[in-house]
Amino acid sequence: MSKNECPYRSLFIDNRAIMLLINPETFEIVDSNLSACSFYGYSYDEMLKLKIIDINILAEEQVVKEMNLAKVERRNHFFFKHELSNGQIRDVAVYSNPITFEGKKLLSSLIWDITDSKSFRNLPESEEMALEKVVAEEAIHRLNFYLENAMLRRTKQLEETNSQLIVTNAALKKEIAERKTAEDSLASMALQNEKLYEKVCKELAQRKKMEVELRSQKELLEAVIENIPDPFAIYDKDGNLINMNAAGRKLYPLQEQIEKTSSAHSAFIYFDLEGNEILPENLPACRAYRGEVVRNEVIVIKRPEREQITEVNATPIYDKDNNLVSMASYHRDITEIVLNQREIKKHLELQMQIKIDQEMARLDKLSLVGAVAAGIGHEIRNPMTTVRGYLQLLGSKAEFSNYNSQFALMIDELDRANTIITEFLSLAKDRVVELKVQSLKEIVENIFPLIQADGLVSDKYIYIELKEVAEIPLDRKEIHQLILNLVLNGSQAMSPGGTLKIRTFMDEDEIVLSVEDDGTGIEPEVLGKIGTPFFTTKENGTGLGLAVCYSIAARHNAKIDIETGSTGTTFFVRFKK
Repeated sequence: MSKNECPYRSLFIDNRAIMLLINPETFEIVDSNLSACSFYGYSYDEMLKLKIIDINILAEEQVVKEMNLAKVERRNHFFFKHELSNGQIRDVAVYSNPITFEGKKLLSSLIWDITDSKSFRNLPESEEMALEKVVAEEAIHRLNFYLENAMLRRTKQLEETNSQLIVTNAALKKEIAERKTAEDSLASMALQNEKLYEKVCKELAQRKKMEVELRSQKELLEAVIENIPDPFAIYDKDGNLINMNAAGRKLYPLQEQIEKTSSAHSAFIYFDLEGNEILPENLPACRAYRGEVVRNEVIVIKRPEREQITEVNATPIYDKDNNLVSMASYHRDITEIVLNQREIKKHLELQMQIKIDQEMARLDKLSLVGAVAAGIGHEIRNPMTTVRGYLQLLGSKAEFSNYNSQFALMIDELDRANTIITEFLSLAKDRVVELKVQSLKEIVENIFPLIQADGLVSDKYIYIELKEVAEIPLDRKEIHQLILNLVLNGSQAMSPGGTLKIRTFMDEDEIVLSVEDDGTGIEPEVLGKIGTPFFTTKENGTGLGLAVCYSIAARHNAKIDIETGSTGTTFFVRFKK
């Protein structure tokens, strides 16, 4: 049916009511009359590009629900809000009826603009609107009736045409059967031969094209293999070399030798990294022929000019019937990597040995100083105590009152010497420690008020950052001395206004005490001497404070690490669980 036919134009196109034909499955606007184009503000072509959900502002699922009701004829009267091309929203009443056209079910919809009505859902119809509704509904029924009749007429025409074709086809078949002669047979054979010739030519062209593509792919694959930076080779099932890239030819330069020996791996002697010779049957290539996939195996090749260390991968290659047809071998030269690793290992071992020797020397000094301290410390302290007592006695006598300032200076120096002797005795290796399972965090918390008060006196800000740590055997007095010495050392390294931080935390299985200052750091030439008895950079220092710390750490099976830089120094005391 043409849309230019008069009945369709009078019933739909030219109808002054707003009318749309809608596909309820896809929501596409199949057709639109002129009144609809004018109302919505779109051209006819633009209208046919829209879907009903493009102009209906309801949610898509709600529109689908309403259209399904109309499609099964359970409801034909709706109220919607439609959006015009200029963005204006209009309230509309929609009457929809299902129609069938060319086997498709469509919805024929009449739309009334009821925006200006106050209550459009219960709006009493005016005579004009009622008449317009009746006329529109009549137009829909007529249109539906016309479309159904047109469909019936077209179906009847198709049936008649089909019958005529059947009759004509039967007549032609009869005529061909009657006219079939030897000449026709020859012509048919010639035609068949021509088709066969065309088929053969086509197959030959396809085969030629496939050959070109295969040749191109082969050349590409060969170029990729050739340019692989590491040796790559393929051998047949009998061990004969099929192909080897440039890197492989560089590793095995004598091509004749390779061909004569049937396999490249028999041209040299091979060893593992420990220096044990690898027998031919245990080489990666031979094992691959036995079905093993060898990955990243390191072997040493003894060549006349040099020793080469390679990482070998070898894999067997099977056909579709799981028969071994070849073997691929890939080598990677790791000589420089292994030699570098060996050099690094030697360097690290040397550094470790130097560090061990330094630590042993320092421990020997501590041991020697501790032995001396244990032997003569008490013998020195006893006469000093006697001298101090007589100085106090003389200072109390009136006849010596003029010398009280000298007596006080002498007593202070004796006290200072006594302090040095006390630290001296702390270095004794066989000093008795009273170990008790307790928390390092609690020890720091208990001593912190004293540390904080000393910091305030010297205009240093000291704070703690303590995390829960495992309890371990500790000597509380010695840990007090360790903390006080580290804090004093850090505080003396800072200028007034500096900040010092004390932390406890777990580092894997270690309990860590750290003391961090923001001083200028420790010079490299000084760092190696830290902890050595009597070594000090301070003008009035004894050089025993950090030595005592190292001695206490040793008695607790702990170690001291130092991190230093231009922004400060951190001492880490690491205790084992």
